[in-house]
Amino acid sequence: MPPKRKGTGAGQRKGRKRNIAELEDVSAPAMDNTRDEDIIWIVGDSLIYWAAQYLLPWGESALNLHLRNRRVTWKGYRGGHLADVPAIITESMSRLGGSHVPAVVIIHMGTNDLVGLDLLAFKHLLESVIAECKRLLPNTIFMWSGIIPRHFYKGARSQKGIDEKRKEVNKIAKRILARSEGRVIRHDNFRWDMSYLFRDDDVHLDILGQDQFTGNLRRALHFFLRHPEELEYHPVS
Repeated sequence: MPPKRKGTGAGQRKGRKRNIAELEDVSAPAMDNTRDEDIIWIVGDSLIYWAAQYLLPWGESALNLHLRNRRVTWKGYRGGHLADVPAIITESMSRLGGSHVPAVVIIHMGTNDLVGLDLLAFKHLLESVIAECKRLLPNTIFMWSGIIPRHFYKGARSQKGIDEKRKEVNKIAKRILARSEGRVIRHDNFRWDMSYLFRDDDVHLDILGQDQFTGNLRRALHFFLRHPEELEYHPVS
């Protein structure tokens, strides 16, 4: 299990939303023989940024989620929204000059949209985002990493109500990804009332939460490599 530390100092402060051009990639050093089919991008909001920071001290194998001959790049866009995903992919492709297109892109985004968007608007937005992502990367498999609960949703009239909305959003995402030959990673081992998984801000994950979240991603990727025909990964509670 990872060493116990209360997040990262800077992570305790509320940060501004960055410009897409300031996107901070975290990955192990590239190998000369890296093939496109070995490349995985994880695109998301601050949860992905801090997950990468959490794994960084553990080195290359941890950042690659212990996948042999795979290279995982963490693209955490703090303050990000679902609508930002195509721009993040476009920026990432621009940096690479068209080389090393990923075989898999995991999307973990949408938490910051739960309060502001109703279900129908979220559905239409996600359909548009996935369609644009497929246009940009037609041979890439897209995976939806289910929105996990927060212990506190700022601006929500009802904490439990917004968490029910989160569950409905993940169901909508499953249907959309199924039509797009994508995959779904569930995080059913998280509940909004599990305060011990969160930092004091009730939003970002603490050590136990980080370990559980990154473990879900790791086990899901291993699962899909063994069972490429499956649509959905369920974590063991």
